[in-house]
Amino acid sequence: MKDLKLDFVRKKMLNTTVDGQERVYQQIVVGVRSFLGDFFLNDNYGVNYKNSWTNETLMKLFIKEQIEAING
Repeated sequence: MKDLKLDFVRKKMLNTTVDGQERVYQQIVVGVRSFLGDFFLNDNYGVNYKNSWTNETLMKLFIKEQIEAING
């Protein structure tokens, strides 16, 4: 499986793809930046942070599920 490569510095999608470890890394960066409110594309998906701030176990479960959902 391949993803479009994202340039997080210039906030652009590049006309190339990433695969393997680079794709997994990029998807984790997307998740973290979405959580921080610093992602330039649609971030209306993923971990339900608003409802799990007060429950560390639930937060860890949501994050683990999202990481495990990444193929590869």
